Amino acid sequence: MKQLKRKNRILIIIALLLCLIGSLNILIWHFFSDNENNAIIVQEKSYLREYEIIKDEVHIYCVVSLYNQGDSTASVKLIGDFSQEVKGGLLADSELEAYFTDLSADHVTIESETSMDYVNIEFVGKYAGTSQMSSRNLPAIRVCNVEKSFGE
Repeated sequence: MKQLKRKNRILIIIALLLCLIGSLNILIWHFFSDNENNAIIVQEKSYLREYEIIKDEVHIYCVVSLYNQGDSTASVKLIGDFSQEVKGGLLADSELEAYFTDLSADHVTIESETSMDYVNIEFVGKYAGTSQMSSRNLPAIRVCNVEKSFGE
C-alpha cells in the first residue's frame, strides 16, 4: 500500500514537470515568434539612386518600398550589405544602417498588411579612398525588427 502511494506521488510529480516544461516551451515559442520579421523590401519598387563623397564620408542614396506581410504592426530598421564596396575600396565598413531621410528617423513603423512605397533612405559610411562604386544595383538589405523600449 505504501509503495503504491509513493508511485502515485512520483507519477503526479512527473506529470506536473511535463506540464511545466510544455508551458515553458509555449512561452518561449511565443516570445520568439513575436520577434519574427514580416516586413520585406519590394525589389521591383526599390533602387539605388546615386552616391557622393563628402569629405571622408560616402553617402549612398536609395529608394525603397517596404511591405509588412504580417498580422501585426512592425517597427523595422534597414541594414545594407556593402561588402563589394569594401572590396572595391570605396567604403571602410561593409554593413551600414539606413537613415529614412523623408521621415528623419532611423526606423519606420509599418501597419499590418500595408506598404510604404518609394521611401528615400541614405547610407553613410567611411570613405576608403577609391571614388568609384563597383555596382549601381541596390545593395542587399536586411530588414531588422527594432527592439521596443519600455512604455512604447
